[in-house]
Amino acid sequence: MRGDQAILLNSGIDNTMENMMTGAGFVGTTKFKDGEKVKELGLAEERPAAIIGIEEFSAVTNMFKATHSGELDTALLGALDSGYCYKRLASGPIKYQTFVTLQTGVQPARFNLSSGLGRRLLFIEFIPTRKDWNTL
Repeated sequence: MRGDQAILLNSGIDNTMENMMTGAGFVGTTKFKDGEKVKELGLAEERPAAIIGIEEFSAVTNMFKATHSGELDTALLGALDSGYCYKRLASGPIKYQTFVTLQTGVQPARFNLSSGLGRRLLFIEFIPTRKDWNTL
């Protein structure tokens, strides 16, 4: 998804690469600034038809454990399943539909999918042979 050889380069398909993100970064947030409610869009609303690329999925699952981002797994579950993002904050609710797709790489057994996220993923396994290693 990055660089001159990226498969989606100049395809017209919206895509972005992210390394890490919080729940607020994915869904969005609202807050008060100078007494006015201000909405900050999250990636899922800002780019609702995008393919979100994440180099290493364990970076995302590690964010699930962070105290400031505990809701990221729930947000991903909802967005990738029903396409809806819901969040109620003291400063107001957030609700919208998104069509994001998540594309990521992972090393097997580096993360815990017990939350149900695994059933929303398609696993494509590539185990290189000796010939693959020699030609790659």
